[in-house]
Amino acid sequence: MPIYEYQCSDCANSFEVMHLNAESYKSLECPKCHSRQVSREMSTFAVSALAPGAAPMCDRTGACASPNIPGCASGACGL
Repeated sequence: MPIYEYQCSDCANSFEVMHLNAESYKSLECPKCHSRQVSREMSTFAVSALAPGAAPMCDRTGACASPNIPGCASGACGL
C-alpha cells in the first residue's frame, strides 16, 4: 500500500495519503479545506543505520561480521 505526499493548491496544506485501491486516487481531496486541487510532492525517506537484530553493514556495500573494515567494497569485509 503506497503512501504519497500531496500539497493543496488552495490552502498550501501538506498531507499524506495511503492508497488502498484505485478508487482512493479518484476521490482525493485536501483534508483541511476539501479542495480537489492537489498535487503530488516528492517524498523523502529515512534509513536506520542499524535496526535491532540486523547485521552490521560495510562502509560501502554488503553485510559483514565486522563493520567499517577498509576494503569492504566487495562485501567480503577485509577479504
